[in-house]
Amino acid sequence: MFKKTVLLFIISLMTIQCELPSANDIIPPIPVLIYPYEGAVISTNIEVRVEASDNKDVKKVWVYLDGKFIGETSSAPYLIPLNIDTLKDGLTHKIQAVASDKEDNNGYSAITTFIIAETQDIVDPTVLILNPQNGQTVEDSISIIALAQDDRSIKSIEFFIDGRKLEGEITMNSSDTKNVTFSIPWATSQFEDSTNHTVYAKVTDGGNNTAISPVVTVSVFPTTDTTPPAGLVTYPLNGQVVFGTIDVTVEASDDKGIAKVEFYIDGDFKITDSNTPFRFSWDTAPYADDGTHSIYAKIFDVAGNNFTTAIITVIVSSGSSDDVTAPTVLILYPVTGTNVTGTVAIRADASDNVAVTSVEFFIDGNLEGTGVLSNGTWLYSWNSLPKADSGSHTIYLKAYDAAGNIGTSGITTVTVLP
Repeated sequence: MFKKTVLLFIISLMTIQCELPSANDIIPPIPVLIYPYEGAVISTNIEVRVEASDNKDVKKVWVYLDGKFIGETSSAPYLIPLNIDTLKDGLTHKIQAVASDKEDNNGYSAITTFIIAETQDIVDPTVLILNPQNGQTVEDSISIIALAQDDRSIKSIEFFIDGRKLEGEITMNSSDTKNVTFSIPWATSQFEDSTNHTVYAKVTDGGNNTAISPVVTVSVFPTTDTTPPAGLVTYPLNGQVVFGTIDVTVEASDDKGIAKVEFYIDGDFKITDSNTPFRFSWDTAPYADDGTHSIYAKIFDVAGNNFTTAIITVIVSSGSSDDVTAPTVLILYPVTGTNVTGTVAIRADASDNVAVTSVEFFIDGNLEGTGVLSNGTWLYSWNSLPKADSGSHTIYLKAYDAAGNIGTSGITTVTVLP
């Protein structure tokens, strides 16, 4: 019996002192490329920003540009310098981030494409607060909405209340980096009733140029007020292409009654309608630039409470068609740097959302002729003998569709030999 007891005691000691081996970590980190984002246009040196997470710890993060390693860091926030001084080519580049954990598991971000501009960006962006409107009364949590525009691309935006930066998750509501609508939630309950507060936004473009919006002053919902009305723009639809004269319509409701509806185009007041159905006959001709324009309405109830509808954006066509998409055209042959002589068969690829109607071929900036479509490729036979001076000459193309939209190719430079 004594021997059995001693044996059990020894076995229990061995069990306590022996540790089971821990499972190997095979889960890779998850890197997310924050900047540059898809479609960004940059014209100055930047810091590539990466967010990375792991089930344990991230050891380091590194970045590839066009498949080449450009730098790494082991400290969050993960920022890696990108010097573009030798890369100002106006071309599209690809960038990808990789994160590694302590077990050397590697995780890869999605590949992001962006453009490195040829020249320095010296044009400031613009920004306008779309919601709330100046003089509006706000309550509870609202969305501050701003429209930022730039000739190349918008990089980031900050919102300020009474001169202090508003913290919160900013939503980017557009895939067009030149015209971007941003929104951020604002909880007004932290402010006293019946007090006035200022709202503005600061935007930065891809060349680090900045702009500040006009200041909007709003009042926090007073305790003596009642429930505001509600409503939405029912026509046109968000993202729709319009032309000519259209009826902008709004649906509005309130527990006491609607007094009036104000209509705004690109932030500018247009008309007031006090009768249902609430509508505005909008002549789009002055806005016909094939660009994006915003529509919203302010709805007032009989107690004076107001509500601003969500912003919708439409494209105003410059023609008599809702087709505002330009064709794309690419020179297939010759390629830049080629030596040519005699008759040169210039080949191009052109496409459109509807159809390409014609392609024009330009030599040294002068129209040389119009191509013919053959087996899906646009062809033009160019007699290069008049240019046979062993010098450099340029080729570019213009593609047209039935709506009159024009797409232009990049420039190809060739040497014409005698």
